[in-house]
Amino acid sequence: MKPRLILSIVAVLLLSLVATTTLTGCASRTKTSPQPSAQRVTKPAPVVKSKPVVTNKMDGMTRSYVAYPTGDKSSSVLLIERAAPASVSVGQEFEYSIKATNISSGNLEDVVVTDDPAQGFEASGSTPKAKTTANGAMRWELGKLAKGESKTITIKGSATGVGTLQNCVSAEYAKRACLAVNVVQPKLELVKTMTPEVIQCDPIVVTFAVTNNGTGTAKDVVITDQLPDGLQTTDGKSIIKSNVGDLAAGETKRYKIELKAQRTGTFANTATAAAAGNLKSESQAKVVVRKPVLSIDKTGPERIFIGRNATYGIKVTNTGDGEARDLIVTDTLPINCKLVSSNPKATVSDGKLTWNFGTLNPEQSETILVVVTPNGAGRLTNSASARAFCAEPVSDKVVTVVAGIPAVLLEVVDVTDPVEVGSTTTYVIRVTNQGSADDTNIRIACNLEDTMSFVKATGSTNTTKTGQVVEFAPLGVLKPKDSATWNVTVKAVQEGDVRFTVKMNTDALKRSVDETEATNFYK
Repeated sequence: MKPRLILSIVAVLLLSLVATTTLTGCASRTKTSPQPSAQRVTKPAPVVKSKPVVTNKMDGMTRSYVAYPTGDKSSSVLLIERAAPASVSVGQEFEYSIKATNISSGNLEDVVVTDDPAQGFEASGSTPKAKTTANGAMRWELGKLAKGESKTITIKGSATGVGTLQNCVSAEYAKRACLAVNVVQPKLELVKTMTPEVIQCDPIVVTFAVTNNGTGTAKDVVITDQLPDGLQTTDGKSIIKSNVGDLAAGETKRYKIELKAQRTGTFANTATAAAAGNLKSESQAKVVVRKPVLSIDKTGPERIFIGRNATYGIKVTNTGDGEARDLIVTDTLPINCKLVSSNPKATVSDGKLTWNFGTLNPEQSETILVVVTPNGAGRLTNSASARAFCAEPVSDKVVTVVAGIPAVLLEVVDVTDPVEVGSTTTYVIRVTNQGSADDTNIRIACNLEDTMSFVKATGSTNTTKTGQVVEFAPLGVLKPKDSATWNVTVKAVQEGDVRFTVKMNTDALKRSVDETEATNFYK
């Protein structure tokens, strides 16, 4: 019986491991710039002791391993493990294996394992197939090992004699720690716009459009706009601040805010968009704030007489610098008058005339004529007003005195004519107000000739007689269409063509009205 060849494959593995660890820092480049490839730098590997050979009695295999580059699995990147039968017979073919495992957190590239066969061992083949070096060693170029990946080499052969087979395995690899640092250049562009011109009561719409026109993300973008004095947000703030956040390359974000104006004028200011890395963009916009101002002028007669028409003028002017939208003019008619006409034609309701003129531009005017007829004497108060969007309402009025004209008629007639001497006759005096106004303080005086003598007097007021003059007490008021009557009775004392004369004075008369009645006295 042949003696058993005990193969103590002690993986001394004084592996001159070429830990070709290439650290490639990839700088920022444009799309046209090629990325530099990793360069392999070979350094003498440290001497790493293999772990003691361990024989497993259960399967009859002997195993050992070595970890590169520190010898400790927890701090190494490549683990080489070997397994072979504990003993073989001379001339009997057997297998042993070499397993390479990437125990790092990244990829290993250009992994090469070299096995220097022991003296007394004749190799018959391997999987994968090995390349034979000049000194007869077997070399396997395993290429890339991903994180956690293993590749196993199986070698077949036989021992040519009794003794101990001892061989060494070496490994080398390229460790590429590639760090791709994407160097970008974000660029902010802020565009601020405002409603170019508004009426003070209109909202001012402000829009912000911030765009990243560069490469890479603009971080922590903030838009800030310090409003000028006279402008505020609708909730009363004087500063606008919008947190945009991150803005990707080519991305645009838009914001819209409404402002209100406290006064008129031109307002211009600059907004700023800022981001991390001292990125900044500014944009300016302005708005002109205008306001309509209305004025109204009401004209008309101060005094007219009953029966005459009164013509009123209304002129509304926009004296401000902004358009007066939705202009409405109203005219309230006095109760005691009737509308004759209006130009332009008005809408009439419940004694109120209304005109809707639409928009009245700055320095423009609208003129209206209204004609009315008073129903009686008195005071006519005619009021007009105007209002428009964002304008203070205005009003004006005219007071017209409507007066009547007193027109008194004096009539004197004798009841009996002719009159026999010794007989009496009565003269009837009647005063009638034919006008449209009261007449006051009506005074009647009668003159008797010597051919007649006074008998008696009656009438609307009391009588006094002085010589041949008969006077009646003044009548206080004689209203339009009313009459007052007085009677004077005389006795004919002498024949002849006699005259009875009456003189009337009133407050409305500048001089007296004289009336004479002729009577024939006979015997």
